[in-house]
Amino acid sequence: MTGSWTRAPPGGRWRLQPRLAAALGQLPPGERDVILLVALSQLSHEEVAHALGISYGTVGSRLSRARRKLQHVIDREELNG
Repeated sequence: MTGSWTRAPPGGRWRLQPRLAAALGQLPPGERDVILLVALSQLSHEEVAHALGISYGTVGSRLSRARRKLQHVIDREELNG
């Protein structure tokens, strides 16, 4: 997934490349929210827990599941060419 994140000019908004955006769209909302807050907003696990009203441990669990699922989606895509 190298190079999958690109920063838009002045507004500081992030844009996702289509392949990554499609993979993220396959995640359940809770997992997608966590991975976006950690990866894009660069929030700590504690900050994400507070923002979403979930426990610190739940942040870690959702993040781990989301990463695993994203890797699976991307690997499957590469195999199917």
